[in-house]
Amino acid sequence: MLWRSLQLLKNPCFVIIWSETKKKNCFMATHLYEEVKRLLNLVCRLATEIDLKNQRIEHTEERSTELSTLNQANAELSLSLSRMTEERDQLNEANLEEMRNIQRIVYENETQQHKEIDKREAQLDLKSKKLSVLSEEVTRKINIVQRNSDGAKNSSSGENVQALAELNAMFGLTLIAKECRSNHGLQNTRKALMEVINPYPTGFDGFANICTHPVIGIKLTGELNEKPFLGICIQKFPTSEWDTKSAELCSLWQKKIQDSEWYPYKHVTIDDKLRCYNEDDEMLRCFVQVYDAVTAASLEINQYNASGRYPVRELWNFKEDMEASLKEVMEYVLQKLKALKGVSVEDKSSRCVFVCPLYIRNLFINCLLHLAIYSNYANISG
Repeated sequence: MLWRSLQLLKNPCFVIIWSETKKKNCFMATHLYEEVKRLLNLVCRLATEIDLKNQRIEHTEERSTELSTLNQANAELSLSLSRMTEERDQLNEANLEEMRNIQRIVYENETQQHKEIDKREAQLDLKSKKLSVLSEEVTRKINIVQRNSDGAKNSSSGENVQALAELNAMFGLTLIAKECRSNHGLQNTRKALMEVINPYPTGFDGFANICTHPVIGIKLTGELNEKPFLGICIQKFPTSEWDTKSAELCSLWQKKIQDSEWYPYKHVTIDDKLRCYNEDDEMLRCFVQVYDAVTAASLEINQYNASGRYPVRELWNFKEDMEASLKEVMEYVLQKLKALKGVSVEDKSSRCVFVCPLYIRNLFINCLLHLAIYSNYANISG
């Protein structure tokens, strides 16, 4: 509009009319000029306002577009949050259901084990009564033999000796059965304690959140220590090869240890149970610097799984580097259970999920049940 007004002022017709009007009536010309000037200023001002309003409209449209985008993103986040909340509720419900199942199983196991204990105690009492009757019968026969003549004594001595042999055999079988049951209870207790210390077979430590380097843990006895192989290979091979070479050598020696045909022992007894290795063995001499690692793993596999020749899990005292006793493991678990009090299930800062203390407590209760059964067997055997 401003451009058209300026073009109007430059129009030849307007210029001629303006000149004629100015000549005839100066006052009218001046008034007309002022009016035109005012109109032009008004046009300019209106044009400026229109431009500003257009800019505001564009800015408003941009903001509206941004708000629409943000609203869409907010809707997606709300949907995702609702899904996560639903999944969390489902996980909590599943966890509660698992806890209920565990408690039910523990209760059923406890009831079944008590019934089994009562049944076996009744069987042992019956066998003890039978043995007592048999012992009285043998004593009676011995007294009869002593009262008989020398010839009759000689003839019945064979029967008496046979009865005593049968009695000793029966006592031996009873003691063997009691010892087997006691060992079975002990093994069940140690397995249950393994579940407490490491409830996940993937290697996740149940107490990893409160203990970085545990004193008591689970060790694969008979498994080679890789550190000596890594140290040697780092010195002898390039950077791109030492890790592969270390893994190959470790795998080779692990297979060699598990091979029942390889027997690098001297027939020397140490501490009534350990066998010394033959230091002149060619397979050992070619790797002097990893001698200790290989011998330690081989001794462990012969001690803990000589028949199967593969590494097995065992409760281990890493501080003393020896098998952990039941007393040590119980004290360790009780200490960590006390430390677990007040630990939340989820640490939001580290986003690390811990093992539920209630779950570990239930596992520990199961261990105590196994230990009680073992103690009952031990008392009966005693």
